[in-house]
Amino acid sequence: MSSRGLLKATVTQQDTGRHLFELIGVTKRYGETEVIKPVNLGFPRGETTALIGTSGSGKSTLMRMLIGLVRPDSGRVLFDAIPLTPDNVLEIRHRIGYVVQEGGLFPHMTAGENVSLMARQLGWSGDRILERTRQLGNLTHMPTDLMSRYPSELSGGQRRRVSLMRAMMLEPDALLLDEPLGALDPMVRFELQGDLKEIFLALGKTVVLVTHDLAEAFYFAHRLVLVSGGEVVQQGTAEELLHRPANDFVERFMRAQRPPVVGLFVAGSS
Repeated sequence: MSSRGLLKATVTQQDTGRHLFELIGVTKRYGETEVIKPVNLGFPRGETTALIGTSGSGKSTLMRMLIGLVRPDSGRVLFDAIPLTPDNVLEIRHRIGYVVQEGGLFPHMTAGENVSLMARQLGWSGDRILERTRQLGNLTHMPTDLMSRYPSELSGGQRRRVSLMRAMMLEPDALLLDEPLGALDPMVRFELQGDLKEIFLALGKTVVLVTHDLAEAFYFAHRLVLVSGGEVVQQGTAEELLHRPANDFVERFMRAQRPPVVGLFVAGSS
């Protein structure tokens, strides 16, 4: 039986539950520094979860564990009830779209070549690649006549759209986005926020988002997970963290944003 067949057989023999991703008792050290303390965390299917926290809190490390880019020192990472292992992590990554900070496009490839990179490696036909690229261009509002340009010839917003297209090329079950809209000017960021939310709603996929922008987290996410010092301090809806903080740190974090986020979750959750 092929590795893909084994992977599917494993899924059918287990109760996949409500979480697509699960972190079970994961820890991580770099030298003497404990960057992730024991963390147990699930990510519900079909929902958007935002990992928030101060710089160095561990939120990006947790995201990289989900896709197998960081291996925990202890504990388990599950995707669709399957433990990530060195033997299956590459195949599982084909089911996960990943947008890195600032897009991560290859500068020596055109936009179209960046988008189709994994599909070409997997042997997709040219017609299938062109059709999928057309679909994604329509979904992300990226003009197809720009796909022959190199990243340096695109605007910041266009590069983010190409990065999102690349992440969605293989029709993944989940999307992971690490500060996907960072370092963009406010007007471009505002437009892309609206487009991203439309995409999340249209696809209904499991989305995990890392962001420093609390108002952005309110706007996108069904659930927030606040991380500090490598630990999950509190998780819940925006309203729960704002009005029922677990401790003084949560209250200070939620009220430290400018402009204040008080009341924004109502608009963001619509």
